[in-house]
Amino acid sequence: MRKGAFWLLLALSLPLSAHAELYCAVNFAGKNCWYNDMASCRKAAGPQGDCVLNSDKMQAPVGGAPICMVESWQTQCIYQDLASCGKVAVSRRAECIRNPNYR
Repeated sequence: MRKGAFWLLLALSLPLSAHAELYCAVNFAGKNCWYNDMASCRKAAGPQGDCVLNSDKMQAPVGGAPICMVESWQTQCIYQDLASCGKVAVSRRAECIRNPNYR
């Protein structure tokens, strides 16, 4: 067996969680959580697909504001609106979501 084929077979035999990253591309091929930034996820998803956050890789939300900025190492809920979060998130290659714990 060629060396490259061995590594491909090994990678395919590992459970999906071994490959899981923060972003998942969802398209005709299914859901693949192999991306650590939204840009590469969107490229992989293509024009007919979408990208979603992998809740299994998200850190527990910290803070009580209605909007959270999600990065691979933290989820900070310190923003009052999507616009203010979005300004910071762009330079950090992060995403903004509604705080799931906000009431």
